[in-house]
Amino acid sequence: MRAVYPIAKHDLLAGAINMLTDTVKCALVADDYNPADLSIADVTVVATTNVSVTDITDDGQVLCNDITFASVSGSPVTGVVTYIDGGPLVGYTNQRADTVPIDITPNGGDITLSFPYLVKL
Repeated sequence: MRAVYPIAKHDLLAGAINMLTDTVKCALVADDYNPADLSIADVTVVATTNVSVTDITDDGQVLCNDITFASVSGSPVTGVVTYIDGGPLVGYTNQRADTVPIDITPNGGDITLSFPYLVKL
């Protein structure tokens, strides 16, 4: 499942979010998608990292390089949330680039994930 949070749809259309210039982050989470979630405080975060957005395509895909989370420990991970630092949640996914569901038990090592796109509008 891939989803864009309703608050992000509003903010993207209103110009309050700029995926190329804002500080974009991803969080490994132990939660399912909930469209009522607004900020990173609303989800169970296992680990976070900054993301470098590389491009936005004409068909609305926000692209990035592989995402690495360093030295991850804690709860089992079931999804990844993209968000703006200090701002709203943007997207949620519970599958990797190869469409395999995200189901990771952290062991203290790094976790690297690949996605065909970070968010698609």
